[in-house]
Order: sequence, then structure tokens, then C-alpha cells
Amino acid sequence: MIMTWWLYYLDEIMPLDISAYTIDDAIGLGMAIAKEILGNVKRYCFYEGNSELIIEYWSSDDKAVKIINAGEPRSALMRYYEAERAGLITCKEIN
Repeated sequence: MIMTWWLYYLDEIMPLDISAYTIDDAIGLGMAIAKEILGNVKRYCFYEGNSELIIEYWSSDDKAVKIINAGEPRSALMRYYEAERAGLITCKEIN
């Protein structure tokens, strides 16, 4: 099954027309989208599991946007939040 990329912002899930085959590609493409929406990005966090990838970008004023690669983005979000509570999310600061 080919999974679609999704944008999650302001409680809305919208399909994205991007192709990324590596995590680094996805982080770079997502960074450009996040900067367009948020204006700046101070850190990003990512979760990979169940053949899904979610990358969350945070602005300096604590607004966030996520890109999701999953067959069912809402279910993937729930797993992301569970992983976040369990401390399984990897975050990196951007200088």
C-alpha cells in the first residue's frame, strides 16, 4: 500500500503533494512547508513506527505543524501522542 503524506495544522488534516523516500528528505521538505506556515522553526520532533512517520515542527512562539506519512493519519496521530507520553519521540533543536 502506498501511503499519502498529510499536513496537520490547526486541527485540520489535509493531503500533501510531496514525495520523500528517506527521513532526511521528509525532514527537509517538511521544514520548507513548516517555515511557510509558521514563519520560523526552532525544533523538530519525529516518530517512526508501524510503517508511519510523523514529523512535528515547532516555531519560536510554540506553534506547531506536523507532516504525516500514513495510511490513516488520525490513527497515526494517536500513536504519536502515545509515543510522546512514553518519551519515545526524538527532537532536535535548530540553530
